[in-house]
Amino acid sequence: MFEESKNSLCAGAYFTQVKPLGSFELIAVTDSKSCSRTLWEQAQRIAAYEHKPTKLILRAKELSEGEYVALVKQVLPICREQGVELVLHTHWRLALQLGLSKVQLPLPLLASTDADFKGSKLKIMTSVHSITEAQQALQLGAEALVAGHIYATDCKRGLAPRGLEFLRSICAKSQNFTKAKHQLAVPVYAIGGIKFSYEQWEAIKNAGASGACIMSGYMKI
Repeated sequence: MFEESKNSLCAGAYFTQVKPLGSFELIAVTDSKSCSRTLWEQAQRIAAYEHKPTKLILRAKELSEGEYVALVKQVLPICREQGVELVLHTHWRLALQLGLSKVQLPLPLLASTDADFKGSKLKIMTSVHSITEAQQALQLGAEALVAGHIYATDCKRGLAPRGLEFLRSICAKSQNFTKAKHQLAVPVYAIGGIKFSYEQWEAIKNAGASGACIMSGYMKI
């Protein structure tokens, strides 16, 4: 059981004491629109934060390819120094060039590309929003699923959250698929409205997820 700190402020947004999470992973996702600093500056804060993520997904849709390459060159040394795995978003060719092991691809891109990564050791994370999408992603070779949105979030304002039952069903689909294929289990990570809250993380873990992706929280530290 995760224990929530008695000294927490702002309804679980901050903890004065870091508690162990075991195998449960926290993944930071960047978003310049909700960040008052450059993503390079924010990456430095994230990598040194008390709730240090295991991975940082460098999402920067508004940048050109050249700008994104420059950002990666700034962020990668920070991640390596702090022991945080950098996961590029969309730019799989750059991930291959840099020898990175993971990349997050939108499902349409994974479905439409005849990419060289399919013969490489590059592992693909893909966001899914339904059982059908999860099945498609798994069949296309995704090795990690990001399922959302689980809780209400300003990023999806006006859209009802899919909830923990949805997350549980995605985790079950992943487990059944990998058992049938005699592979290791494909991890599922929850996303959407997730805060620095041990109570919330425990509910996500109990639904079968391997961890949680947090965007707004990491962008505001």
